Amino acid sequence: MADAEAKYKSGRKFYDTGDYARALYYYRRAAELGHSRAQNDLGFMYSHGKGVNADKSEAVKWYRLSAEKGYAPAQYNLGLMYFSGEGVSANYREAFTWYRKSAEQGYAKAQYSLGNMYLNGEFVRKNDRLAEKWYRLAAKQGYYPAQLALRMAAYGNSSEPFTKFQYEAGRKFYEAGDYVNAAICYRKAAERNHAGAQYSLGAMYMNGIGVSKNFSEAFKWYHKAALQGHDRAQYNLGVMYTNGVGVSQNYMKASIWYQKAALQGHVKAQYNLGAMYENGDGVSQDLSEALRWYIKAAENGHESAKSAVERLRRT
Repeated sequence: MADAEAKYKSGRKFYDTGDYARALYYYRRAAELGHSRAQNDLGFMYSHGKGVNADKSEAVKWYRLSAEKGYAPAQYNLGLMYFSGEGVSANYREAFTWYRKSAEQGYAKAQYSLGNMYLNGEFVRKNDRLAEKWYRLAAKQGYYPAQLALRMAAYGNSSEPFTKFQYEAGRKFYEAGDYVNAAICYRKAAERNHAGAQYSLGAMYMNGIGVSKNFSEAFKWYHKAALQGHDRAQYNLGVMYTNGVGVSQNYMKASIWYQKAALQGHVKAQYNLGAMYENGDGVSQDLSEALRWYIKAAENGHESAKSAVERLRRT
C-alpha cells in the first residue's frame, strides 16, 4: 500500500493546487490499488465534474468501493447519493444504512443527516429524541448545521427564526460543496416563503446542482421569489421568458420582469430591457427608451451597454 499512499498524496497535492487533471490521474492509480481515500476522492471528482465530465454512476461506483472498506466519508457520500437518487435509484433504506455506518464512526455530516431522517420520518419512524441525539453528537464536533438544527428545534418549526436558520444552513452547505443538503435546507425555508431560499432553490434546479435539472421547477421557485421583489429572480424570469426555457416564450412578459429588476438597479436587466426597446421585442420600439436603459446599464459598468450607447448616439 506504500505505492498507493504515495500516489494518493500526489493526487492530493495536485488537487489542492487546482490541477484536477493530474489529481484525477493519481487518484485513479491509487484507487485501482485499493486505496480507500483515493476511491472516495475519485468518486467526489466524478460527482462534481472536477477534471472530468460529471458522472454520478461512476461516482457511486467509487464511493461504494471505499465505503465497503469502512471509510466513513465514503459511507456518508454513498448514503447521500441514495438519498438524492443521483447515480442510483433513490432509496431511503440504503441511505439510512450508509449514514448510520458513517455516523457510528463519528462522522459529523452523517450524524447530522441521520438526525434529519429521524426528524422527518424518512424510512424510520419520526423520533425527535433520536434526531436530537444525532444532532448533538455532530454539534459537539463543531458542525454548524447541526448546531443550527438544535437552535431551530428550540424555536419551533413555524417560527421566523427557524426559516432564517434553514436558509443560513443551506448557504453553509452550499459553500461547503454539500449541494444535496443545501437543497434540502433551501426547500424548507422556501416553503416558508423565504425569498432568498426560493431564488437559491430555483438556481439549483436551473443548473442541476444538488437536484435533478428541472426548468419547470426552476421557473416555479424563481416566480415565487420574484413576486416578493427579488431582483435576480425577476431577471432570471425575464431570461426564461425570452428563451422559452421552462415556460412558453413570451417577450412581453420577459420585458415586464426585466423592467421590475431594472428598476431595482439590476444591470443585466437594464441592458436587456434596452435591447428589447431597441428591437421592439415585447414592447413598442422606442430608441429613446432603449438609450435611457442602456445609459443606466453603462453607468453601472456594463460593457456591451457602453457600446450600445455609442451606437445609438451615432444614429
